[in-house]
Amino acid sequence: MRWYQSVNFAALICMMMLSTQGWAADQHPVLLTDASAEVDISRHLLIIEDAQSELTLQQAIAALNDRGETWTASGFPLFGFTSSAYWASVTVDNNFSDNQLWYTALHFPVLDRFDFFFQNQNGEWQQKSSGDSLPFSSREVNNHAIMFELPLSAGSSRTLYFRMQNQGSMQFPLSLVSVARYQAQNQVELLAYGLYLGIFALIAMYAMLMWISTRDTSYMTFSLLLVFGSLYNLSFHGLAAQFLWPSSPRWADISIAVF
Repeated sequence: MRWYQSVNFAALICMMMLSTQGWAADQHPVLLTDASAEVDISRHLLIIEDAQSELTLQQAIAALNDRGETWTASGFPLFGFTSSAYWASVTVDNNFSDNQLWYTALHFPVLDRFDFFFQNQNGEWQQKSSGDSLPFSSREVNNHAIMFELPLSAGSSRTLYFRMQNQGSMQFPLSLVSVARYQAQNQVELLAYGLYLGIFALIAMYAMLMWISTRDTSYMTFSLLLVFGSLYNLSFHGLAAQFLWPSSPRWADISIAVF
């Protein structure tokens, strides 16, 4: 996200001060069961930096096996502002009684480019790509987070690979989500955001009506503050790209800085 740097610098500095960065060379597989609903895999990832953004998938796999490290600091992996690409991998085991469909979910929708690689049951490589540099219609899952479908065969083990690139803050809040959990969360999130926007819209309209009747510019200022603040939050959480300008990735890229 090229314009995200100038807007969220102070917030990022605070987040970095609250965490102590650390690395470890070992990786523990993620185990999914029939009772699992959502699993945070951020701290299970093997991660490498691709400073020149030139590694192919096979080169990245070799580099991850050779020098990949896991994040041991608190919270999810956070690398500040960088133009480097990052590769990550995680091994997912399951003891499902039946085949299941899950989702990978990156809860940082302002990432420029997010690529997902895995091998299907026939051993063929599959690549899926998304991010706010691409039209929203290209997303596999209609959600403000960056999500991909992940079919899992019962009792299987699978290694997943991710490539992330951004022109601003680089963050990996990554999780695996079951279909049931996604459907439940999606309804709750849409309801919460709908209430939030409805309340702010009513307050903004009331303030604008007060400005029209009194010509007191403080009401107009307050109304505009609510409107632009709401648009900023919608842009940051990916909802503006989903509902307001899904076919304008360039505007989605700069909208946070504008608002």
